[in-house]
Amino acid sequence: MKFNQSGEYYKASGSLEENYDILKNRFGDSGIPEYNEFYCLLVNWKQEILNSFTTINGRRINNSYIESKNRILKKLIINANGFRNFKRTRNRILYCLNKYDKFTL
Repeated sequence: MKFNQSGEYYKASGSLEENYDILKNRFGDSGIPEYNEFYCLLVNWKQEILNSFTTINGRRINNSYIESKNRILKKLIINANGFRNFKRTRNRILYCLNKYDKFTL
């Protein structure tokens, strides 16, 4: 079963929660000791995992966009080796994080 492939697959083949429980039980009943920790994760984080399949405008919600912006910001700060002018620092950060946005005056 390809559980994480797409949200549409689950709508066609039963409810998401039913498929999740089937997957969880497969890991729990496998008898493989290495799967015990993952099984506990599936039990403890069920609602959060199911919420990760929520879609808006056909796309799943995740935090990859914010994580990307944080990574760029950390690289700027590391490469700057200590900015001294706050206004210049702020402008540089805003430019680097939004350089592909178009502005009109």
